[in-house]
Amino acid sequence: MNLQDQTKNAAYVNSKNEYGDTMLAVPCTKGFIAGAEWERQRDKWISVKEQLPPKEKTSRFSDDVLVSDGKRISTGFYEYNQNNPDNNYWYASPISGYDVKFWQPLPEPPKEK
Repeated sequence: MNLQDQTKNAAYVNSKNEYGDTMLAVPCTKGFIAGAEWERQRDKWISVKEQLPPKEKTSRFSDDVLVSDGKRISTGFYEYNQNNPDNNYWYASPISGYDVKFWQPLPEPPKEK
């Protein structure tokens, strides 16, 4: 959107910034909604003590997920060892698989407009 379109769709606010310029308020409903949706989805961390990611039907691994040790965020996946469940393990870099405390599904990838 060019400046002329922004000006047409904007409302001037009756205040000035620190430089004496009239403030221009541009409608931002779409951006606000997208940000609110991102925030809503972002805070869905699941403790590994409560639940592990589902295993893929055709392999012993989970889908890729976001993982966290409580300090950092990375991507990773979980390996289900059917022969020895005590050897199940997280693969996540740079977070050690033993330190993964939380996970959540990856967000949907962006779509071209």
